Amino acid sequence: MFSEIKPEPFDNYFNNEYKKHPKFSQAITRENITGEFSSALNNLISSQTTLFGNSKSILNALDLLDNNGHFSTSTSEVAKSIMDMAKAETGKNIKVEDLISRFNDAPYGHDPIMTQFIILALTFNGEIALKAAGGKTITSSEMVDVFKSGMEAFENIKYLTLESEFDIQPVISLFTAIGVEPDTAKKLRVSSRRSEAIQDFRSRYLKINEELEYSNNKLSALSIHQSGIVDIDGLKEKHKLLSNIPIKDFEKVKTPTDLKKIIYKDAEIKSIAKSVEMLHRLHSFYNMTFGHFNFHNGLS
Repeated sequence: MFSEIKPEPFDNYFNNEYKKHPKFSQAITRENITGEFSSALNNLISSQTTLFGNSKSILNALDLLDNNGHFSTSTSEVAKSIMDMAKAETGKNIKVEDLISRFNDAPYGHDPIMTQFIILALTFNGEIALKAAGGKTITSSEMVDVFKSGMEAFENIKYLTLESEFDIQPVISLFTAIGVEPDTAKKLRVSSRRSEAIQDFRSRYLKINEELEYSNNKLSALSIHQSGIVDIDGLKEKHKLLSNIPIKDFEKVKTPTDLKKIIYKDAEIKSIAKSVEMLHRLHSFYNMTFGHFNFHNGLS
């Protein structure tokens, strides 16, 4: 079993045998790995909203950042694999040492701390819970207290289990995609705070629905009164994109259980984000246009 951290420069054997080993931009050695990963962990689970340079580098190497540089477990093959195993054993405890052994082997070649960090990232995100020696359960809300000393605290962790009956990461991604504040989306990681997050989601849904109705009404008005001045066909093409906003699904979300109704694939979430952005642009355009023309008969 290959347990050494990948050397720099990479030798041919390691590159061929451990093709999925993380590629770090900073030097990670056996002497500094605990300190570097502990700093990254503290940065991740603290109340700070900014990821520092080295922390971001470690998260990026472990595929724990989305395309916008925000923390996300949906981009990590290892995280997905761990979640698949947890779902297959719903209601049961999975030995952490088995996971560490699995990802220590080819093609990953993870040092144990690397796999431990991904497990902690999933716990912080509210997707799994940890079981310590003695039976104590650790969820996202206990992360700061338990791991304030760093990665060394992981030595007491023996098992993990599925925390929620549905994937919370796609819901977090959706919240941020439609403009919910990141601090609000973070509340989804703690089951007891999901009701608070839903209140903000409902407010965002109502705002989006209002903008949809407004924009559709203004398009109809322009079609009647200004068809010779404004490119109505071009506007109609842009409005087609708005059909990708699942507004009827959003309307159904009123309790934490309803969050299961707004779980979408990554590609769908990106499409929704683009559609919401287009809606904002159309809404601003109509505000400006109707203010300029100063329409009468209740159209302005």
